[in-house]
Amino acid sequence: MDPAYRTNLRELNELKFARFDAKLEQRLGELDHTLEQRLGELDHKLDQRLGEMDHKLEQRTRSVRGEM
Repeated sequence: MDPAYRTNLRELNELKFARFDAKLEQRLGELDHTLEQRLGELDHKLDQRLGEMDHKLEQRTRSVRGEM
């Protein structure tokens, strides 16, 4: 192989890898943001449902105490 061709090929591969690496970093950042957002939404829903269950449990406890 011609040394100049080999050098050009190496430089081209390095440029392509740099672009790939940049795209990968960007997509991982987007994925991280999306996951954080979804986890926040799930956390909020879980808090709501636990609050609802706590309220129902308190009502039932009062009802049972009233029957006693």
